Amino acid sequence: MGPISFSQYSHRGKRKRYISYDLYVDTRHKAVDTEDALKVDTFKAKDKFVRCASYGNMSWEYQLIGHLIVRVSYPILSEMGKRAILSLLKAVEEHIAAGLCFERFKWPDVLLTQDGQVLFNHVMTIQSSPNARKNTVEDTVSVVEYFTKPGKIPADLVHLLRLMDVQAKPGLYTIHSSLVPMSNRGWGFVQMFEKVRKLRAILLKLPYHSNWRAQVQQNLVLQETYQFVPGRYDSRPGNKTAVQEQLESASLFLDFLRNGTSHRAQRTLITLPSHFELIVFVLFPLLLPCLQEAIYDVLQDGLDFLQGVFKPLMLSS
Repeated sequence: MGPISFSQYSHRGKRKRYISYDLYVDTRHKAVDTEDALKVDTFKAKDKFVRCASYGNMSWEYQLIGHLIVRVSYPILSEMGKRAILSLLKAVEEHIAAGLCFERFKWPDVLLTQDGQVLFNHVMTIQSSPNARKNTVEDTVSVVEYFTKPGKIPADLVHLLRLMDVQAKPGLYTIHSSLVPMSNRGWGFVQMFEKVRKLRAILLKLPYHSNWRAQVQQNLVLQETYQFVPGRYDSRPGNKTAVQEQLESASLFLDFLRNGTSHRAQRTLITLPSHFELIVFVLFPLLLPCLQEAIYDVLQDGLDFLQGVFKPLMLSS
């Protein structure tokens, strides 16, 4: 399987930005570029991919308000980390959509610009095939995992990498909630909530339905939200099957989160929407990824809906 000609590296006369850094400074191809690219380890020393959310004196990155577990920190993908990973995934997605793949690559074959744009260095392009696509996705996962070292990979990013490991639901990769800026997560949730709030098949796929109230007790802000209207989020009395209990609990859980930001002005602990989003993220990190996946699985127009919601929310790359 031979390499693709240089013409494949451009589209409508404009070069594809992510293709080999060394190639597009090569004047033989008349593709001179003056961008400054950094090796991955150099970039990581300047901009962390994974930061920590914690409470009180431990907190110097993302501060949790009202958290009762003070000696625990939670890994969270930084905004620059999201930008870089999204840039990598978009490059792979665009290449595969064009019927192309990359030859095998590792993290030293990737460079990053100052603004987190991924560039490939000495990586050849080849024709697509099932095995080539499998290899390209596998190598992409390995690079993302290296990006996050030596820290712990955030749970929502683990969800994305597991999908990629089995090459499942590729339409979700570049709109995955793990890559959504923290400031946009709430709006993404609201739009999904309005779409699926009473759909049985969706509710049955949601996590945390059995323990979300216990999680709420870990944070004073969430406690105040839960108690704002006494009994509003309590389980209703009566005989119910296990499935009925799951459906009720999942529905109340979504209602609780949807109403959380609107109650913030009435709390003793006054918080910004960003504070509430951070609390929800550290205590329920898999909610948005699983909600996205459930919509993808259940709704006929699920992927189109998700792309319409999340593409405008992603960081530009």
